Amino acid sequence: MVWRVARSEGARAVRERLLDHLAEARRRRGFPLLRSEPDAARFPFPVLDLTAAQPVPWLGGSQLLLGSRLEREGASRPTALLFPDRDGWRLELRRDGLRGHLRLRAPQPSPVDLDLPAQAELVIDAVRRVGARLVHVHGLAGWSPRALAAATRLPSKLAISLHDFAGFCLRPHLLEQPEGRFCGFSRDPARCARCLAESWSLPPGFQERRREAMAELLRSAEALVFPSPYLATAVEELYPGLPARRLVLPPSPSGLPRERRPAPLFPPQHVAFVGSVHPHKGAAVFERLVREWRGPTVRWSAFGNGDRAWLDRLRSVGVEVRGYYRTGSLPELLVRERVDVALALSVVPESYGLVLDECRAAGVPVVAFAHGALAERLVRVGAGRTVTLADGAAGVAAALAAPFAPVPAPEPFDATDAHLGLYRELGIL
Repeated sequence: MVWRVARSEGARAVRERLLDHLAEARRRRGFPLLRSEPDAARFPFPVLDLTAAQPVPWLGGSQLLLGSRLEREGASRPTALLFPDRDGWRLELRRDGLRGHLRLRAPQPSPVDLDLPAQAELVIDAVRRVGARLVHVHGLAGWSPRALAAATRLPSKLAISLHDFAGFCLRPHLLEQPEGRFCGFSRDPARCARCLAESWSLPPGFQERRREAMAELLRSAEALVFPSPYLATAVEELYPGLPARRLVLPPSPSGLPRERRPAPLFPPQHVAFVGSVHPHKGAAVFERLVREWRGPTVRWSAFGNGDRAWLDRLRSVGVEVRGYYRTGSLPELLVRERVDVALALSVVPESYGLVLDECRAAGVPVVAFAHGALAERLVRVGAGRTVTLADGAAGVAAALAAPFAPVPAPEPFDATDAHLGLYRELGIL
């Protein structure tokens, strides 16, 4: 892995990854294996948090934010987090300054199995071990919907935080294959079957049955939590009849770096592609922009890990690949590298767009395509420009041809207090 990352992303990316792995190892050691079960009858854990992916920093985004938020919530309430581990599942418990974990046996997450009784038994077992009154599911990717529905048969309540469109499709980013374009929320059974067949061998009607099961699960929840108004509206249109308690709780933005870019230079001297380098994130658009650029001399960079073939292609056209960076460090990097404009060119609609918060923290304007939550937020706060997806690389080039206004800093928001407020509203705390 070290050799692969060094070749595709460089020595700095190797160092950053190793630091993250060391930090995660230290965190896990802080939760030693418990020799006895918790006394859930006398000292219950009110909320059981579930996620189908490990809350590790190199997965970035929602997983890292979940881990950091629970760390802060641990000062106000006992926490119980269940997630898949190398040899089964890991249940991390935190109460009154004491920490530990239990190992539970069950199959790993399976996105293509609608009926996974062992996963349902896992949820029920975990609820009973900790005495939870609320099961809070963080993201639907990887879960069997009918397994999660087992939580509704318990005395506990169910809350679901949605991070993407995993409830609507096995491809949470909705990048249609093999075309490599946004599917536009396709409901055409034949079209969806062709797309999914590029990656999975599924029985006829699988997508329709999965969507029905997910819709039933969402409607059974006491509360649904969204990171942006855009995702809330989109899910409401896809699944009419959702529960009345729907909240928009954006993640807490990263702290401001020691310095901010006072104002971007014009014409820009350093333009950076930010985020993972993948086709659905706009890698092909960025490559074409660099190839066809006819403006003043620009230093092009790519901040983020990604597909090795695409990283090599970007290098071949003169892009400096910065590679993997530790989550939360992007604002400092943008300031230190004197980036004038950041490009967030996802060709599918984003459900939030954490990189916008990080670029705003650094005072760097963003150019993005005019769809999804990222564009909605960018326009609302005045942090850059949007370009129609149809205009592609030419539209991005035109957006770089005019001066940018100074970027306002992110507004303070405490996601921890917001979630604690939700739990009080539900009568859990």
